[in-house]
Amino acid sequence: MKAKKIIAPILLLLVISVLSAIGYLSWTARQVAQQIITVSGLIGSEKKDFFDDPEVQRILADDYQLKVEYESVGSRRIATVGGAKGAVNKYDFAFPAGTPAAEKISRDYHPTASYRIFFTPMAVASWRPVVDVLQKNGIVQKRTANATNAGYYGILDMNALLNLMYTQTRWKDLPNNQSFDIGRQVLIKSTNITSSNSAAMYLSLASYLANQDQVVANSTQAAQVLPSMLPLFSNQGFLAGSSATPFEDYLIKGMGNSPLVMIYESQYLYQASLNDGSIRNEMILLYPEPTIFTQHTLLAMNEAGEKLGAALNDDPQLQKLAIAHGYRSNNTALTSAFEQNLTQHNIEYIPTTLTEVIETPSYDLLELMISKLESQLNQ
Repeated sequence: MKAKKIIAPILLLLVISVLSAIGYLSWTARQVAQQIITVSGLIGSEKKDFFDDPEVQRILADDYQLKVEYESVGSRRIATVGGAKGAVNKYDFAFPAGTPAAEKISRDYHPTASYRIFFTPMAVASWRPVVDVLQKNGIVQKRTANATNAGYYGILDMNALLNLMYTQTRWKDLPNNQSFDIGRQVLIKSTNITSSNSAAMYLSLASYLANQDQVVANSTQAAQVLPSMLPLFSNQGFLAGSSATPFEDYLIKGMGNSPLVMIYESQYLYQASLNDGSIRNEMILLYPEPTIFTQHTLLAMNEAGEKLGAALNDDPQLQKLAIAHGYRSNNTALTSAFEQNLTQHNIEYIPTTLTEVIETPSYDLLELMISKLESQLNQ
């Protein structure tokens, strides 16, 4: 009996202690949850996988008490229309692809801060039989990669390729064509010029070449090059509004549907890093010469947006996760991290530096060309 009398109070104390601990832990969890700030924003579709990455979400939550809620929208649409809640200023941040869209947002909505988070070159996804034909016709050249990334990478002569498009050349009409002898017209598949940054980058590149290797600098030059720009888009037929769609078609529908596709390098590199069989041996990434970089700039509309922008820009782990998703860091100290990511995933034939890089036209001139093309495409 005495033992029972002694044990009972001890058990009671243990139960009380356990319940107290559970209560404290529950209170602590509620306090932590209450400290998490939900940041809402508009992002280009190409960054969806990055924000969905569990490790990105964990770092933002644990180290910065941030949870990101986003809408995925075409970058030009972000700048001109906004999202489901309305214009950009209804959100905490905007994160489009491309300097022109960021310039438009800055001009119209006066963000409290902006952060150049990462960038990626424009590239053309293709296939070995297609590249074989282009190489035999002097349109693709092999260039030796650097010592840390063995092999070569393919350079696409954009001027020569555009000339084939202007003359409405069909693949079967190319000399020495034993590997891709089809009746389709030679074209680069792109997104919709009216909504997507990747199409605007394609337009920037093509207009530069049509303007005697000069960035379009005034409305007179824009008017002169526009007639040659229209068939590059009108002859494609359906134009997707997001950069994700043409790349998905490339992966799923194959060479007959998508012999040449204008994409972001980051899309290809991230897909290759998944090692899930979706990037196959017959697939090849080509680099237009010249090419153009797409800068991804986060524009903060308030303090919450600033907190997210600073975290993505300054945190080395988040920057390395961006590299793991195929992007290139603006921080030169992380160049080696980009090279290491390629080596880690056995991704070959990728240049770590590109020298023939052009700038985009100003937002006003690019918008002028897009508006003119839009009106003609809708006729």
